[in-house]
Amino acid sequence: MNYIIYILQSTSSEQKIIFFFLIICIICNICNIVNINFFLCIQSVLMQQTSLSNYLTFFKIISELEDQKNIRPEEKYLLKQKFAIQEQSLIQLLQDGNPQLRVRSDYSKVKANIVEYIAANQNNLPHLKPRKQNRHEPISPCKNGNLIEQAYKQIETLSKTLKCILHTQDQPPDLQIKLTQLQDIIKQVNEKCQSFDICMEDELKKIEIAERLQSTYRQLKSRYSKYMNQLLCLMDEKISEKNIFTFIDSILKQMLSCDQYSFITIKDLKLTVYKSKHDIFQEFDLDQALIEQLFSIESNTIQYFENLLLDQYYQEEFQQYKNYIIKIDDYLYFTLHSTSNFIEQIANLSKIYNFGSNLADFAQFIIHTVQKTKVQFFSTIQISDMVLESGLELVRCSKYLLIEQIMAILGEVYFIEKITYENRKDSQSPKEAGLILTFKDSQFIQFQLIKQQNSDNYRIFLTAQNLYLRYQQFIKQSYERLVFYKFFIRSKTLYMIDFDKQGQLKFMSRPLSLRIKNHYNIIYDTNNAQSYKDIFKDNLSMLQSIQDHIQNNKKFQISDFENENYEIFMKKEETKFKGFSVIIPEPEQLRRKTQNLTGDIKKTMRQQLLQSETQEYIKKVEEFYPDIRNSVVAMYFPTKEQDQTPLQSTLKTPTLVFRRIDKEKAVGQKSFFFQQREEEKKQIKQNINPNILNETHFAEKETDSIIDQYDFNVINAPNQIEKSRFVWSILERNGFIKTFAIPLDKLCSFLTELEAQYNQYGNPFHNYDHGVQVMQSSHFIIRQVIASQGQNILNAQSRFCLVLSALCHDVAHTGKTNQFEAQSLSKLAILIHQILEQHHAATAIRILREQKHNILCNFPDTDFRSFRKGMIQNILSTDMQEHFKMLKEFDSRQQQFGQDNEDTTLLCGVITHTADFNGSTRKWPISRIWSERINKEYQAQYEEEGKRGYPQQPFMKDLDNLKVMSKNEMGFFKVIVRPLYASLNTFLKGHLQICVDNLDESIMEWDKIFQQQQQLEQGQQQ
Repeated sequence: MNYIIYILQSTSSEQKIIFFFLIICIICNICNIVNINFFLCIQSVLMQQTSLSNYLTFFKIISELEDQKNIRPEEKYLLKQKFAIQEQSLIQLLQDGNPQLRVRSDYSKVKANIVEYIAANQNNLPHLKPRKQNRHEPISPCKNGNLIEQAYKQIETLSKTLKCILHTQDQPPDLQIKLTQLQDIIKQVNEKCQSFDICMEDELKKIEIAERLQSTYRQLKSRYSKYMNQLLCLMDEKISEKNIFTFIDSILKQMLSCDQYSFITIKDLKLTVYKSKHDIFQEFDLDQALIEQLFSIESNTIQYFENLLLDQYYQEEFQQYKNYIIKIDDYLYFTLHSTSNFIEQIANLSKIYNFGSNLADFAQFIIHTVQKTKVQFFSTIQISDMVLESGLELVRCSKYLLIEQIMAILGEVYFIEKITYENRKDSQSPKEAGLILTFKDSQFIQFQLIKQQNSDNYRIFLTAQNLYLRYQQFIKQSYERLVFYKFFIRSKTLYMIDFDKQGQLKFMSRPLSLRIKNHYNIIYDTNNAQSYKDIFKDNLSMLQSIQDHIQNNKKFQISDFENENYEIFMKKEETKFKGFSVIIPEPEQLRRKTQNLTGDIKKTMRQQLLQSETQEYIKKVEEFYPDIRNSVVAMYFPTKEQDQTPLQSTLKTPTLVFRRIDKEKAVGQKSFFFQQREEEKKQIKQNINPNILNETHFAEKETDSIIDQYDFNVINAPNQIEKSRFVWSILERNGFIKTFAIPLDKLCSFLTELEAQYNQYGNPFHNYDHGVQVMQSSHFIIRQVIASQGQNILNAQSRFCLVLSALCHDVAHTGKTNQFEAQSLSKLAILIHQILEQHHAATAIRILREQKHNILCNFPDTDFRSFRKGMIQNILSTDMQEHFKMLKEFDSRQQQFGQDNEDTTLLCGVITHTADFNGSTRKWPISRIWSERINKEYQAQYEEEGKRGYPQQPFMKDLDNLKVMSKNEMGFFKVIVRPLYASLNTFLKGHLQICVDNLDESIMEWDKIFQQQQQLEQGQQQ
């Protein structure tokens, strides 16, 4: 009605023509003058204002041809059908005759082409039955008079005449006969009017049902076509944890009408509940009854949980909701809380059509996203990839919602019986079985429809069938979009911005960097809906190019990257414009430019690229965690060159003194070394002190297999000798002692000195325990490298260098940070730039240069030089300020690993650096012990800085407060440790997943502690 009022008030003649022509088409459709497909085609053409004049002109031409007897009515009917579906051969003939079908043009050539077309398509002419003409005998000679109005007037006149007759004495003898005849006519007319009312009521009901079917289709399509659009709220560089949780809330609301959600994990007889409403984790003790009840729930189904014992854990906060639970496995559950009945419909249908596993996968995606956001700076690219996959499965399953809603509506005009695969033959055999509605699917879905009344409902049947086919096409298009989108999501050099047919922003492959925005003058606001005109309004050339493409209606065009630096892809489907995409490359293709370069130039270019990417990554981290500069993570940010003191210079590490040995004199029982070793063994046996490390302690034990596992814990070692024996065992298990002819007496001397150097300052964390633990971690990682990448990736010397570097990487650590050493102007700070790291390397080399400690004494000259270089590089790789640069470089090299001579050096550095953080990735609560140890060192430094009047580090303050320490640890694990382990785990094909899982558990445990302390503080304040 609003649309009718708008048209009638409009001064535009073209809009009035559209309106009245549409009314005519509707009337024709109701009266079955044309079929519904033709009506839909006309309707779609009328909606395109650009082709309306052509459409009306064509009808004028064929009407003239019919009047001139050049074509017959059935030929005119064929032409209307062909033109409505834009049949190519007809359209081509029309364009040849008059490309624009100008209103005031001569149509002679067009008419000739039409007649020629009719002659060529005689076989396709429809066989039309002549229409029955309803002839009415006029009751008045006035041809233009209204029949009904005349009838009313005649009735009034007759009524008056009959009243007059009643008051007269003389009545005509045949009056009674005439009145009886009139009474019969009135009865017939009355019956006809009642029948007409019934027909009109039936027709209106059909129209109302058809509209409800259309409305159901539109609502479902609208709900599930927009789920990809939800990702737009994440397409900003300044994304925060809050943005990600807002996205999760919106997509759950969009897909499942879920208002709140939570998930439950069971571990070690503890039940942990995460509640989205408060964004908190709560831990409870489990009772046996609840465990049995949860285990009895069927997996991959949605169920009510009002009757479950879980209510006690929700403290009546979800009473206003309808609560449902999905069991993913025995130890993981997802709950949904909604005020609508939509989830109940989904729950029922999931059992009928067996798509509960798809719902469980979607729930697992939500849990995974929440957990990863809690444990690491999360990439929106990862979210995009996962939500496209899991969300699309729900889109596919939404067709079952459409089927059920269609059948509920059809139940008002049909008796419905569902046909199973077993009884399908019996259901179709009787003649009175009626219509069979089949929904094409991988499952067998058929319904038998029998008319409730003697009325024609076939048009409703066709409408329902057509809507399902259209929804299937929508699902197919969604899969095609998925493939298109995922290509650009995973691209590292291309951005894709997608727009719908109205020009509104629909999708973006990844957040636009500031460099991209500045280069292309792009304006993007995640808080407001934007069109391409808003986004590119400051880039007039790109805006004009887009408008030219739309105007020219091109399918696609690939622009020249050297000139325009972008592509515009026009999307069409069956000649219908569906939107367009703008594809933008990175403005600085440094990687592409370095492909053909070699030597120092290539290395310099790559370093520039890495430096740029590192700064960009750090900027994103700072935006995600605004207070990161006041945390321990700040120590890992690289310092600017201009901030470095001029007193700092590169350390010249001392060289080892060794002697050349003739190979023939070095091996065999007659060799000098063999005889010397025999004499030493005799002396050792005569004078052995069990409290001092000696060769007799180097013996295998049954429990040594734990050294190869990640459950190893050096803290459990009973004494220092046992810790040194662990070192020997690692060397022995790798075959290094035999391969490199390591003298055991020198190994004892070396380890004794190394232990003394480590423990000289009494550090809680940076001590001999830490060195041994890092060595074992590097040994474990090396085993995973070999398991996933093969033996050839690291030779024996590289592996030996790695474990020895790990053992020595923090030797003689002062228990203070580099910044403290610089502020105190210590001797170390005056001599070297990478203060502590180069100090550790120099100390290790100094110990090895002493003959009694030199376990490398049997190395050949060339091998020793490369070993020494590798050892220094590995130790320097633990420099905190090289962390982000190393991580970005390693990420960038994974796909082409092995093509560069420096890849092995990079891998060894990454392994040493990763192993240095092993305490964080041990099983909880062991990881907590290591965290408490390092925080004791920070506390001591904070107090020392205060005593000396040095600037104090903010993150070292109040570390005795569990709330402060837990927040500090979470930030450190999320931003520093987890991305490093996740990257190496990816390279090793998941072989470090145990480390990542332990780390995630520790982050969640620290989060629980933080929330508990926060609740205690709030309780005390109240």
